[in-house]
Amino acid sequence: MQNNNGKKLLALLLAAAVFGAAFTGCSKKEEKPSPSQGENSSAPSSQAESSRAASSQGNGSDSAYSAGLTAEGYFEGVTALSYVTLPDYRNMAVPEEISTVSEVDVESQLDSMLEKYGAAEQVTDRAVESNDTVNIDYVGTIDGVEFQGGNTMGNGATVTIGVTNYIDDFLEQLIGHMPGETFDVNVTFPEDYGEESLNGRDAVFSTTINYIQVTKTPELTDDFVAENWKEENGWSTVAQAKKGVEEELRQTAVSEYLWQEIQDQAKITEVPETIQNYYTEYLKNYYTEQAAQYGVDLDTLLSQYLQVESMDELLEKNKSQLESNARGSLLLQALSEDMDVRPTDADLAGYFGGTSYADIEALYGKPYLCLVAREALTKEVLGKQGAV
Repeated sequence: MQNNNGKKLLALLLAAAVFGAAFTGCSKKEEKPSPSQGENSSAPSSQAESSRAASSQGNGSDSAYSAGLTAEGYFEGVTALSYVTLPDYRNMAVPEEISTVSEVDVESQLDSMLEKYGAAEQVTDRAVESNDTVNIDYVGTIDGVEFQGGNTMGNGATVTIGVTNYIDDFLEQLIGHMPGETFDVNVTFPEDYGEESLNGRDAVFSTTINYIQVTKTPELTDDFVAENWKEENGWSTVAQAKKGVEEELRQTAVSEYLWQEIQDQAKITEVPETIQNYYTEYLKNYYTEQAAQYGVDLDTLLSQYLQVESMDELLEKNKSQLESNARGSLLLQALSEDMDVRPTDADLAGYFGGTSYADIEALYGKPYLCLVAREALTKEVLGKQGAV
């Protein structure tokens, strides 16, 4: 698991998003005349959605992500240990309940890993049940007149009953119907839906169930482990996979525990202006890129979606989060310096996905990738040390 490139690439994307996702700011209520709420919109309905969109599109650049960082992912001109007194983390005791991993947790993690190898199958010979994932098409009308945005145009929408957020009890009305069946779904739009012509209106969706989607996961066998996980993780048997997962879960739990203890006990004299400026500029660049991605100018993004009048107001709203991010990065750099963690080219290539690394570096800039890798590797070292 420690060489699982897919997992580590996900860590990169989450790290790229964390700056935007962490920043607070009220989002404008999304306006889209369709039965879904929070899905398939061209406008950001929340900051979390905005950050996910930015991270998935990878719209990074040296100026946005790497400015102010050294080639090894340290903050330029900053020796963190000059500002931080670390506790004796190498000798911190870890409670047994933290370092003990249950068999249930191991099985749950393995199940999650197996799901990634699952194959989707289309089921058409039974009725829809609660919690099913189904593919549907629909055409929405109000007083017999079709309205804009209420038609899937035959493209199909895959939804999960009880999970996907549709208006009223739209999805619950699918239960009991068969694939291939067409029927009416009656709903009422919320009074505050956000579209004047739809607010509080009764609507009818002529709905067709195309199929029920069921994901079949493979059985965990020695053959499966050897075929799929030997190269990345060195496992050839189920027993080795269980042991490897148990150890990684232990290291992760220990790392999180020690990191929290270090944050609680470390003494910080001040946070260098260099790091504070980095986060300030990152926020500015982040939302400038967000505006470009959604096809609006920055002022429109700020006023309509973040409900602020200027970038200065946004910075003020996020002052405490900016300070928290800067403080955390200073402390992590102090740990990295104390451990002498310096990601190599081989570390980066392995961590971020082998053959795709060149494209990722072009998007994010090598210094930023080193920052992400350095902080992650520092926590890995912390977990291995405490789990011994």
